[in-house]
Parts: sequence; structure tokens; C-alpha cells
Amino acid sequence: MALAAQHLCTAAVSVSQFAVAYRAPSQSLTLVACRDSVDVNRDANEFPGIYTQLDFLTPEEEAILINGIDEMPWDLSQSGRRKQNFGPKCNFKKKRLQLSEFNGFPEFTKFVQERFETVPLLSLYKTIEQCSLEYDPIRGASTDPHIDDCWIWGERIVTVDLLSDSMLTFTKYRGDIKRYKLCCAFEYRPVFLGPLDCCEQEDCVVRVPMPRRSLLVIYGPALYGWEHCVLREDISERRVCIAYRELTPPHLKDGQHEEKGSEILNAANNFWDHRIMSQESWAQKLLHFTSKKRENLYTGNFPADAQH
Repeated sequence: MALAAQHLCTAAVSVSQFAVAYRAPSQSLTLVACRDSVDVNRDANEFPGIYTQLDFLTPEEEAILINGIDEMPWDLSQSGRRKQNFGPKCNFKKKRLQLSEFNGFPEFTKFVQERFETVPLLSLYKTIEQCSLEYDPIRGASTDPHIDDCWIWGERIVTVDLLSDSMLTFTKYRGDIKRYKLCCAFEYRPVFLGPLDCCEQEDCVVRVPMPRRSLLVIYGPALYGWEHCVLREDISERRVCIAYRELTPPHLKDGQHEEKGSEILNAANNFWDHRIMSQESWAQKLLHFTSKKRENLYTGNFPADAQH
């Protein structure tokens, strides 16, 4: 089933004041958000660039993913999140891309990437970064408003949601196109880029549902013309999502950086046993921590979280 989002325009009204209603005629689910009433007759095409497929995963497949993810070590991330990141090393400021230690993805997640081939919008999609993100209300987890860097991350951002429902909030971006390297999106001929100003009103907020076990694709106007975020108030219980990214056209065949892109794409063909890799990762983390602690014994320079 497909899900479409409709826009809500408001002036000086906080997102927390919005009411959310769902309607499921035939095989579709439409989100309508408004302050005082629900309008189920608005044109869902008013906010292009969002595609959601409900029940992309079965409950059994969700359990397989969560069990595998939780068997692997987590790293602390920003805004109360934890993450597991598999992808090349990127220096966004200097626009440098390195293979570094990237050698593919956990084997238990392979079926998700293979299922992308059944989604027409994801034709020829080749994952080069896969990131598991955990949102826990105990830590006040959230994501700040942003646009994914347009120098390296391609035209379709994909997310698969696990464990609980949440919302993705969009606000129109009116800043400098140099920020987020938006200018890079105009240096090549994007396949999905359409008119960026798809909402005529000045103050516009779009609330897109992210149902449990659904697939979400952000592309075109929604990707390049709007910042998106996950609000703290929209995380009521543990949520894990797997985010996928592809390369931009200059890093693909016949592009300026094809050679570097090919190196990354070759590594992305690998899938490995996470149980073996997890043991190695824990050993490396322990070795790093032990070495750092030994160094601090000589220097007296202890990090704040290692003083007790």
C-alpha cells in the first residue's frame, strides 16, 4: 500500500498543536494534519517527493533485523541517538571520499536491499551507506532539521522503520544553497529533481507518518527544498530505523569521480556474518579503550566520562 502526505500551512502555530488523522480508502493511507479540523479531500500531490510503502516488512522479518542489530555493538550519536554505520568515510567539508574500513553490510540485512528491486521508484538503486539508528525516549532522542549532504548522497534517501510508529516533520528551506552543498545538485542533471517551491504559502509544515515496518523514500522537491527532522515528542517508545543512501551521478558511470565511486560500489557488494564481525569490533573497541586508558595514566589526561 502507498502512503501520501498532504501539506499544512500555518502561522505561529507550534507542531505540537497539530491534530493528526488517518484515512484508508481502497489501498491507500493519507495523512492530513491540521489545528482544529480534518480535511480528507485535499490533493495528495500538493507535496511531491514522498513515497511510503506500508507493510514493507513482515513481523517475522522485523524480528530478524532487530535481533541481528542488537547483537552488534552500538556507537553513540548526536541528539540522544545510537547508531551502527556501514559506509565509506566522508569528509563533507573538503568533499573527500575514502573507502577506509568499509567492506559491505551485515548478511542478515541483505534481503531488505534485494527487496528494493520490487519498488519501481528504486530502480537501479545501489546502497553505498547503511545506517541503523536507535531512538529511545529515555534519552530524549531526536534528529535536528537538516538536508542530507548533496555532494555525495544521491537523489533518493530510503528508510525502513522498525519497532514503533513515528513522524517525519518537513519545513521549507530558505537558506543559502551552499549549505548542505545544495549547489552540487544543480551541477549535474538529477533524474528526480523537480520544482523546489511546491507550496505557495510562506509558513508551511508537513507531517509525514513513518509507520512501523514501512518503507519511506524521500526524493525530488521534498529532498532538496525542505529540511526534515524527527521531533523528540514524536518518539514515545523505542524506534529503530535503517537508513540507506546512494551515490550522486558524478560518482557513477561516466561521471567525473567514477573511479572512486566504483571502488565504493565494489565494496558495497559484500555481505558478512555479523556475529564474527561483532566479536572483532568489540575486541577492537576494548583494545582502543585499554590503550587510551594506559596513555591517560601517563599523562593524567582523563576524559570526563572516565574519571569515576
